[in-house]
Amino acid sequence: GHRVVSPIGFTARTFESHFVQTYLRRDFADLIKRSLAGQSPVGIVELAPTVAKALSRGTTHPRFLFCGVTPRTTAVVGVDEGHIETLGTLSWGSSHLAEYFGEHLALRTEVAAEVIRAYLRGACSRALTRGFDALFLDGLAFFIKGINRYAEQTAARAVYLFAVEPLPPLFFGAQFRHRFSGQVSFHPVTDETIRQSFGYEVRYRKSGAEDRLTAVLLAFLEHELAPRDERIDRSAGRRVRWLSPL
Repeated sequence: GHRVVSPIGFTARTFESHFVQTYLRRDFADLIKRSLAGQSPVGIVELAPTVAKALSRGTTHPRFLFCGVTPRTTAVVGVDEGHIETLGTLSWGSSHLAEYFGEHLALRTEVAAEVIRAYLRGACSRALTRGFDALFLDGLAFFIKGINRYAEQTAARAVYLFAVEPLPPLFFGAQFRHRFSGQVSFHPVTDETIRQSFGYEVRYRKSGAEDRLTAVLLAFLEHELAPRDERIDRSAGRRVRWLSPL
């Protein structure tokens, strides 16, 4: 036979490669590796497309948008019958609510953020909550316009929202939904979403970190549900080195 020297450092008679879409940019992966110098990351994923792909395996909506809301931006991903496309990023994040709130009530941003936390805990009166809802809806005009544009562009009728910080309940109410030109439904991405979509039971040893672990759980599900190469799985003792990203 003819001996082949593989580009990843060991000799073999044959060389097989296996490619998986990671949705990961090379520069981001390089940054993570530099930041974790001396460590051995098990996996690196990009939040929005990874979570959208995991959701596409369990949702009843064949065409939907996934919005990953961070404090300063919102990443928007479109899913159509399993096909995933990164549509863009809105220059709006959850921290803009506190800024808008503080500006209109003449409060410092940190004070406004504390008031919003009280509102989210349900510690405000019904009348005050209604007033806050109306103010928040006005402050969401840019976000609504952007999501509405993407929904019309993709003909999506469902939007899944995941936020690093808690979002006001009005995001999933009728007043918010009626601001959109089409019939669009909004769904929070939570542990409950995971249980309903995949039939899993999720337990935490400690409380208080559930919101931040939702993305990790969905990334884990994406890894577990990803197609496997049965030939590689059956090859006990075969030397395999995973290269990411290519």
